[in-house]
Amino acid sequence: MIFVKKLFAKWPFCHFDSSLKARAEKSHEMVFLFAIGSLALIHTAHTAFDSEAQARRAGSQWLEMTTIETAIEMESVVTHEKCRLNKYGENGKSNQMEKKKIRILAIESSCDETAAAVIGIERDESGLEQPVILSNIISSQVDLHAKTGGVVPEVASRAHTEAIIPVIAEALIAAKCYSGRDQESSENKKRLDYRDAFELLDDISHIAVTAGPGLIGSLLVGFNAAKAMAYARNLPIVPINHIEGHIYSAFAEEISHEAPINKLKNEQINNSNEAIRQLSNDVFPVLALTVSGGHTSLTLMKDHGVYEEIGSTLDDAVGEAYDKVAKLLDLGYPGGPVISKLAGQFRNNLEIAQFDNLKINNSNKAIKQYSNDAQRGIVFPRPIINDGSLNFSFSGLKTAVLQKVKEVIAECGLNSPADIPMNIKEEIAYAFEEAVADVLCAKAKRAIEKYGPKKLIFAGGVSANAYLRNRLGDVAKEAFGVQFITPTTGLYGDNAAMIGLAAYYHVKAGNVCKWQDITVDSGWEL
Repeated sequence: MIFVKKLFAKWPFCHFDSSLKARAEKSHEMVFLFAIGSLALIHTAHTAFDSEAQARRAGSQWLEMTTIETAIEMESVVTHEKCRLNKYGENGKSNQMEKKKIRILAIESSCDETAAAVIGIERDESGLEQPVILSNIISSQVDLHAKTGGVVPEVASRAHTEAIIPVIAEALIAAKCYSGRDQESSENKKRLDYRDAFELLDDISHIAVTAGPGLIGSLLVGFNAAKAMAYARNLPIVPINHIEGHIYSAFAEEISHEAPINKLKNEQINNSNEAIRQLSNDVFPVLALTVSGGHTSLTLMKDHGVYEEIGSTLDDAVGEAYDKVAKLLDLGYPGGPVISKLAGQFRNNLEIAQFDNLKINNSNKAIKQYSNDAQRGIVFPRPIINDGSLNFSFSGLKTAVLQKVKEVIAECGLNSPADIPMNIKEEIAYAFEEAVADVLCAKAKRAIEKYGPKKLIFAGGVSANAYLRNRLGDVAKEAFGVQFITPTTGLYGDNAAMIGLAAYYHVKAGNVCKWQDITVDSGWEL
């Protein structure tokens, strides 16, 4: 019997180097290490035992990353590996299958969404091959992080360890059941359960995983799960840049949304089936504006897999700024939706009446006087909008909002941001969003003029903001005649489908790796 504590002391988590492989080749310890490190082999073992409890003893769930005390029965894990060798042969390949049709299992865990998806292949009416999203499962941690007003990296990584295997299992089952418009799809789901899922790895030809950028603790959970499955099934693996994934998410065209099979406790699982816009070489160059909680960048996409970053944020990302402003106004987390909602309400009021006719809380003379003095409207700075570059900066904008909030509290005699009247919060949100929109549009316009792209992509979590989409769409289509595309609903934020889509084009180009040749990089630049 080997104890996990001793094992981790001897072989630190995630350090699967060549010397370790050499030491483990004859003893099957490599299988054991991966089972501990990533959870993947743990759950493939479920079909070898009569109950989940026995599988837990054989492989351990490893759900408590820093407090593992469970003893692992090495003999049981080796027994399962022998069963795999009997089925797949010494080289890990099925004796009944020489070549598989492309079917990619993709995994994403770069921040606070645990996601898995399966990408398959279909042919269109003309007979051309195109990728299709067979499943897209997302387990969100948003409720968990709302308690702290933002993502706590350690909390996020622990939540990933709890969700990663159920999410992967869900994706595999949903992909198996996917049959386009087949009426029997729901019946197929009823016949498959959790323990059936990892037998479905037989259908997978490639593994894809986000290898960066992102939170290192979060990345490692999905990354090692992917490496484990690639090793166990002798499958090629494709490391994908998170930003590249967001770019490809804009090429998915929604055809249907299926209800989730089930939900994880305190988490939300989304499942969707999508068909993909066929990408021919004449679509390039493409200009991609990727805006999320952790990223704000302009990328020139010259061809599949050929990128040039032409602009990026010098400090804070747009999504982060939205969250910060919401926190300053005591509006909760996440901040993007609520700030956009308040800004929209103020915007609508401007269309109905002049600013001086807006309703004011007459019960407080100080507040009324403040609002009367502010009839000229709140205007926040547009950082480096005219510097001639394609870079962004939003830290100064956040500071300007902070100063305005302090000014309102002081002049109105309030105790805290929670006491600020809603009409003033709406105006601050509106002024902030207008500043963000002006900066994004100005930089996109400058990039279009300089590089002459055929398409402008607006992707990332912030692309869910309808007002920003409309503003950027106007820049692209009306001013320059450039086609404007954004992700479909369900693909705005982090998801594994976008990772699988990007991986598909790498697979077609032959850009695949062996499990031992890939690395994770939290600062990976596209």
